[in-house]
Amino acid sequence: MKKKYMSLILVATFVLISFNIATAATRDTSGFPNWYTPYDGQVSIGPTYVEGRNLKWSQWRIDYYDSNDYWELEFRPRTGEPDDVWDGVDSLYSNLPGAYEEYDEDDVTVGTYSPDKLVSGTSYYGMVYMDWNSNSTDPFFIVESEKGLWLGVDGWPERYEYITTYLSKGSSTYW
Repeated sequence: MKKKYMSLILVATFVLISFNIATAATRDTSGFPNWYTPYDGQVSIGPTYVEGRNLKWSQWRIDYYDSNDYWELEFRPRTGEPDDVWDGVDSLYSNLPGAYEEYDEDDVTVGTYSPDKLVSGTSYYGMVYMDWNSNSTDPFFIVESEKGLWLGVDGWPERYEYITTYLSKGSSTYW
């Protein structure tokens, strides 16, 4: 019986620590773009897609990454959730090394779990296509650049910064 309670306490402790770490990302508010964000790029939102293109990193930025890191470009509705705009993911097109997409209750993401394999000056892209929700609202989006620790299936965010806080569908922004 004592072992059962100890196991329960260990599991609860692990869950609490994991939640705390996962929500402890630092938002960088100065120096845009910070080292983990491409020095050049464009983000766009269409009725059936989100995309980052012409994403370029310099070698000194890539050198900060290691094989345990990830980088994400997140598109987050300012109000509501992605399901208020789209009906799930159809496909991902990307030339990012180790590219992946996420579609969850908070955002739509294109990312790489191998940012240490980026090549300096190469123009990268990532597009996530989705089905249009016919009951869709037209929210504004926050677009974030995020880096963190890759855990094999998902990651723990460590740092992020806003690329823009008011991107609407049918528009794009450059930096």
